[in-house]
Amino acid sequence: MKKFLFLLFPVLLIGCGNSFVDIAQSTVLIDDKGSGTIVRVNQGPLDEVYILTAQHVVLDNEYVNITFYNRHHIGAITDHQMLLGEVVLTDSGEDIAIVRVIMNDCQFRSVKVGNSLPSLGNPLWVSGYPGNRFFLSNGIMGGEMWGMGILTNHVHFGSSGGGVYNENYELIGMVRAMSPPIAGHFVFVSRLMLNGYLEGL
Repeated sequence: MKKFLFLLFPVLLIGCGNSFVDIAQSTVLIDDKGSGTIVRVNQGPLDEVYILTAQHVVLDNEYVNITFYNRHHIGAITDHQMLLGEVVLTDSGEDIAIVRVIMNDCQFRSVKVGNSLPSLGNPLWVSGYPGNRFFLSNGIMGGEMWGMGILTNHVHFGSSGGGVYNENYELIGMVRAMSPPIAGHFVFVSRLMLNGYLEGL
């Protein structure tokens, strides 16, 4: 069974946590093969929506298709729209990408970001679109190995680029990449800081 790496990052915004609906609304489908999270919305005559995802989801493409879903609650999709997003930042070494979408009257908002890393046994949530269907899985922080955290969440193909959330439903990381098989069914979280990637958006 293949595993996934997760990318953790520290505080960018501090506040009350997201609801499950916030998490679902802020999770997008990318090119029908990966996931992303809305991390910033700059409002103006045309709104700029910035999405965090994994570089291996966007590959070397300059543009990708982003599907946004409106929901009244986590299980009810009221409508959806697909827009073209421009890949404005990539780092293949760290498997990070930022995509910008320009849209009229954006009805979506960015998620709140947590102010601390999880401790052993803390609940964690993973949000994404495995199999092109929204999936929110729960687990715990199981420990650390090789400088990475071990998660017990179920993660599937298509979740790459999706968000990892703490017990307060604050965004603390990103599904990064597959790892080589390691004893036990675990997923891993890197401690790489993302401040430099998201500042100035």
